[in-house]
Amino acid sequence: MAVEDTLARAAADVARGDVGLARRRLSSLRVAYPTDFTVRRALRDACRAGHDLAEAGRWGYVLEDATPEEIRAFELSRGGHAREIVRAASWSLNADTEGSVSADRLGRLREEFRELPKSVQREVEGHAADEWQVALGCALIVLVIIGLLVLAIYQLVQVIASWLG
Repeated sequence: MAVEDTLARAAADVARGDVGLARRRLSSLRVAYPTDFTVRRALRDACRAGHDLAEAGRWGYVLEDATPEEIRAFELSRGGHAREIVRAASWSLNADTEGSVSADRLGRLREEFRELPKSVQREVEGHAADEWQVALGCALIVLVIIGLLVLAIYQLVQVIASWLG
């Protein structure tokens, strides 16, 4: 399913009042497109529709139009700890943000994060790679299952053909 289709379905879910389904759709999309501002904005908007300020701040952290209340709620939900904020935001500290306001916000977080012990920094920076490894692992498992199903169907056709033949 294309990004645009998923975004449209999520918008329809929100319009119907099914914010949970919209958030699930968009969360999966965000894993596939972690640096796409449109996906993050849609996820942030779904969280807003569900009146979840902390999650709206989480996904809006690198967006220009995140409200101060959302950012503060997100930071407080993570205890104000740079390590937890970086991990939850699922954004590389070296990646570009949407604009200058979010760049300043991320810059302050980057400074706090750089004050943490190196071992903590490596652990958190490795966390972002974990998401891709999990997604890749799931994709490989699905491919193996599909391969086994194709093989089973082929074998079944061969057996039926031998009975008929």
